[in-house]
Amino acid sequence: MYRYLLFAVVLAMPAGISNADVAGLIQSTSYYEADGTTESELSSAAYAVIDLYLDFSEAGTDGYPIEDAFLLNIYGVNVTARGFSEFNQSDLTAEGSWLPSFSLPVAGAQPNIDSFVTIGTPSPGNPNSTSLDPNFNNGANPDIFRDDIGWYAPPVPSQGGIDEELKAWIGRFAVTGEEARNGANFTITGEAGYFYGPGTGPFTMDASGTFSFIPVPSVLAVMGLGGLVQGRRRRL
Repeated sequence: MYRYLLFAVVLAMPAGISNADVAGLIQSTSYYEADGTTESELSSAAYAVIDLYLDFSEAGTDGYPIEDAFLLNIYGVNVTARGFSEFNQSDLTAEGSWLPSFSLPVAGAQPNIDSFVTIGTPSPGNPNSTSLDPNFNNGANPDIFRDDIGWYAPPVPSQGGIDEELKAWIGRFAVTGEEARNGANFTITGEAGYFYGPGTGPFTMDASGTFSFIPVPSVLAVMGLGGLVQGRRRRL
């Protein structure tokens, strides 16, 4: 497994919404054999998977404790694919769903190689309550490429709170190993909304970047992919 910190681009924020000192997005990349369970090397992988996390390791916004942060939603998202036409799906539906509630280790579903969006990681024994906004339509596989999509979850400890590594999971994105080896990558542009409890926001930050299934800095540089840059804290 490989992890790289990809920092968001600093954008002007709408009036009335605070800027945030949040570090950006963390990419975690895994490779699997055809069974969708056994981990593999890229050279022989049948599937390549990127998990994206929002990183809260910078100083808390307005001095709030970082550990109290809750991710509320991801919105205004647009996704562009390069080197592949669709993300791999392996869940309980015929054409695949981006809802994490359809990605369960039953009835042949393979959650390790299934693509879905999420707000945080639910506590053990709790269902994932992530929902899709109307622009995401029904969340079928092609719907990830609709304009200005989003997803959200209630701010409860079992769902949207950050983990012990000060990050919140926002989605899993899978392609075939062949597509990965041929340089598959994708760009996400969007915003993340969060707060530190009732009466502390909401705050917003940019959640954008370009992500390669071959997470080697030299390869990213050769391919001209963005996102792997020195982190910068926002200034008001």
